Amino acid sequence: MIKDRIGEDGRGMVIIAMTIIVIVTAGLVMVYLHSRRRDYDEETLCRKYDDPACIVLIDKTDPWTRREGERLAAELRKTGKGLALFERLSIHIMDNESGYHPVTVFDMCNPGRGDQVSAIYLNPRRIEKKFVDSFQAPLDRMIQRLKIQGEAKFSPIAESIACLREPERSERLIIFSDMMQHSDMVSFYGRNLQGTERLIGKILEICQVERPYDKITVYLIHRPEIPFARMQRVKEVWRHVLPHIAKEVSWKYL
Repeated sequence: MIKDRIGEDGRGMVIIAMTIIVIVTAGLVMVYLHSRRRDYDEETLCRKYDDPACIVLIDKTDPWTRREGERLAAELRKTGKGLALFERLSIHIMDNESGYHPVTVFDMCNPGRGDQVSAIYLNPRRIEKKFVDSFQAPLDRMIQRLKIQGEAKFSPIAESIACLREPERSERLIIFSDMMQHSDMVSFYGRNLQGTERLIGKILEICQVERPYDKITVYLIHRPEIPFARMQRVKEVWRHVLPHIAKEVSWKYL
């Protein structure tokens, strides 16, 4: 009798414990789904607080070759697919219409890919479809528009780097450019290029940011019409400047 009663009591405790676990788990799932459903902007797919951002600056102040355009498109698609969950992708262009403030052509957050969510709570196939329809498709349409050639009188690269930084959030910056700064403040063009130290000082003065970028990646565009010696001076200037405004810097060729 005593053993039977103990056995019954034990089974009862197990049932109660399992019931509590199921209720708590269901509650947590509801809270999770509720937060995912409502805590973001329907147009940008971004959450209402500042998640990390990937900022892209595209220099279209000079014509691009077809190959460069194809490489740019491939890198942008790769960047979009590689974003962290809810990371913002913000793409800006310098061209004849932008002046000293780059034009924003894309600004959305990654709503999540199929392999970034738990199959316990959500349907990975449905999430992947939402990513393609809501994020990847608008990005592809924007990339197609980038194929239109651009040209401008100024290339305010330093000014653009400074104005795009938002210090309250974590940001990485990707630049597609020949890095040939040209503005009223300082220019890398002209017959009498100033001394390297003077150029570094002027660019640093323009590039002042409250908080450094987490990382800056430069995809350098080759311009055969620019003398080799001048291009080396340009790279030397930027190699001194960028570490002052970014925790990490990397250079690649487009």
